[in-house]
Amino acid sequence: MVVRKESDALAAFAALTDHLPGDYLIIGPRASYIYHHWLMPIHKMIDLRIRPADLSAWQAALTAPWTVSTQIPTITQIRAAVRLTRLEPTLTDTLYYRRRVIDGLNFISPEDLSVELLACASTQISLSECAALLIAQRATLAWEYLAERAAAVGLLVRLQQIVTAVNREAGLPLLPHARLNVCSAPDRSAVVRQVKQLTAYLPPALRPSHHPPIAPASVADVLRGLRLSWKAASYGR
Repeated sequence: MVVRKESDALAAFAALTDHLPGDYLIIGPRASYIYHHWLMPIHKMIDLRIRPADLSAWQAALTAPWTVSTQIPTITQIRAAVRLTRLEPTLTDTLYYRRRVIDGLNFISPEDLSVELLACASTQISLSECAALLIAQRATLAWEYLAERAAAVGLLVRLQQIVTAVNREAGLPLLPHARLNVCSAPDRSAVVRQVKQLTAYLPPALRPSHHPPIAPASVADVLRGLRLSWKAASYGR
């Protein structure tokens, strides 16, 4: 089946960038794909994180053929839409400051996206996406920042598990596990600020809580499909 260019939400959104009503970050599967080029997103859909005060303006700006929602759409809604955007009005200054601009579009940083993937990493897809992102972006990731953010919301163990599993499956130190051990004696006031900034945009289910360790067998299972990624990486070493 040929994908019509006019139905691609990212291309259509890029054409609107001179007339957008406020700050935004592209998040979700579109952002994941731009970083790992592994799991294809739904071509007609884009997820945006915007300022809470700008919600009405965004809803007014994205007119037909756009379908706009603040909820995760159903399969029926996705099929019926020509272009679909989900607006998440939880953008903070910290997240926007750390954005990555790619081809003129604002994407959530790979470090912040990794934390979000870690927070919901209970499925094979989210585990694999997190691993794929870390592998693809390993040379440019701010690993210490990632470790601090993960630690602030109780996810550092999960991050270390995925890094360890990737290196074990790859048979080489592809990801820098040692750079994740930087949070032993943090400044308490800094940690408090980081927690507040990071968790301000997270839905209740993803806010600081007890995250049980990932079963090693589960990590190994989902990483086997990524072997081509680290084989290609090892050739470039």
